[in-house]
Amino acid sequence: MEVTAALLLFLGLSLVVLLAVRGRGG
Repeated sequence: MEVTAALLLFLGLSLVVLLAVRGRGG
């Protein structure tokens, strides 16, 4: 489903951003 794909993409982006922020020590 498009909704599921969108949710997975959103979750993936959020995880990447979160890891990036934590990696920077923010």
